[in-house]
Amino acid sequence: MVVYGARYSVARSSLPHVVTAVRGASVPLLFYSVVSGCCSLAMSLLAVAVLSDVLDGFLARRLGVASDEGAVFDVFTDFLVVLGAFLGFMVLGVYPSWLVGFIVLMFAQFAATLLGGALVYDPVGKYYGFATMTCAAVTLVSPVACEFTPLILLSVGSVSLFSRLTQ
Repeated sequence: MVVYGARYSVARSSLPHVVTAVRGASVPLLFYSVVSGCCSLAMSLLAVAVLSDVLDGFLARRLGVASDEGAVFDVFTDFLVVLGAFLGFMVLGVYPSWLVGFIVLMFAQFAATLLGGALVYDPVGKYYGFATMTCAAVTLVSPVACEFTPLILLSVGSVSLFSRLTQ
C-alpha cells in the first residue's frame, strides 16, 4: 500500500510536466501542418496547445506541485510552439525571416527578465505568448491579417521592452 501511494504521488506530481511535454512533442507536427497547408490541423494543434497550456498550469496549482522549474519548462514549450508555427509561415513565404528573429528576441528578453530575478509569472511572457499565439491563429484563418502581424508583434515587443526599461 505504501509503494502504491509513493507511485501515485510521483505520477501526480509529474502530470503537469507530461501535459507540457506532449505540447512540446506536437511542434514538429504543427510545423509540418503549416508547411503542407493543412490549416485545419494546424489550427487544431494551436487550440490544443492553448488548452494544454491552461491545463498544465491548473493541474500544477491544483495538485500543489507548481514550481519555478515547471513554469520555465512551460514558457519554453510555449516558445517552441510559436516558433514552430512561425517557422512554417516563413518557409511558405508568408512572413519574412526577420519576424522569426524578432520572436526569438522577444523570448530572449523574457528569458533575461528571469535571469534578472523576476518572477517566472512575469506579465511580459504572458503578453508575448498571447500576442504570438493569436497572430499565428489569425494567420491560419485569414491571409489578409498577415499584413498586420509584423506591426502587432513589433508594437507588443516595443511596448513591453519600454515598460521593462522604465521600471
